[in-house]
Amino acid sequence: MRITWKREPREPGLAGVCQGERCYDLNCGGELVGHVRLKRLVRSFYFWWACSDTLGVPLYNSEVSGQEYATMEQAKADCRAYVEGWLKQREGS
Repeated sequence: MRITWKREPREPGLAGVCQGERCYDLNCGGELVGHVRLKRLVRSFYFWWACSDTLGVPLYNSEVSGQEYATMEQAKADCRAYVEGWLKQREGS
């Protein structure tokens, strides 16, 4: 099954000028299974969530679990590893 990242589309017109950093969606076989985004509060950090009932990937939210990432690439790597781990486990059983 093919796993790919897709970047959130850019807002058209003036909305694109003020748009913050765009998020990424992790797709597996055309189904959304994960999402990585930037959260800006007192400090900025990246977090991710992953979930798919049809593919057997249980819900995980790194922000709720206390995992905050300094870069988008770190968050994307952990999200992908989580999804791939569950998919391999499902294939093995």
